[in-house]
Amino acid sequence: MKRIVLMIVPALICGMVFTSCEKAEKTTKENDLVLTSEDIKSFNATSGEIVFTAKKVDEIISHAGFSSDLNFFIDSKPVFVPSIPISQFNGSRFCCSPCPWAGMNDLGLIILNSSSFLLIEGYLPWHFEGGLTIKEQEENSEKRMKELEVLIVNLRKAGKIVE
Repeated sequence: MKRIVLMIVPALICGMVFTSCEKAEKTTKENDLVLTSEDIKSFNATSGEIVFTAKKVDEIISHAGFSSDLNFFIDSKPVFVPSIPISQFNGSRFCCSPCPWAGMNDLGLIILNSSSFLLIEGYLPWHFEGGLTIKEQEENSEKRMKELEVLIVNLRKAGKIVE
């Protein structure tokens, strides 16, 4: 019996350590994009149009086509948890990897072209296998709107909100 306990306890400890490491890796990937309010020139809270500094535009464009997420920080604290997907509008559809719906089932940064970006919700009006249910979409939307409000308040204080 002691032998079994001595084998199980270390296995449980290792399992907890590996699980916590796995979660940490999922929160920030190497190819994720990190932004602060200094990277934003203006944000239209009505339309969702967001204008970035020239330096950040180049960085965002370089992330297009990859499985990248946007991590926005205010005072070293993340605004969106989890980070939001970056999708590129390509003609009549959104493109991102690995899931073509990633930017369509959450708040997301949509790249329309090399100078036009939108920070908008894109929930599908139906449930698809592996996607969020309508109830989960509503809950996520409510959570994301609270996070977006934090961003808007911060940008308003900095004089970067356009109505």
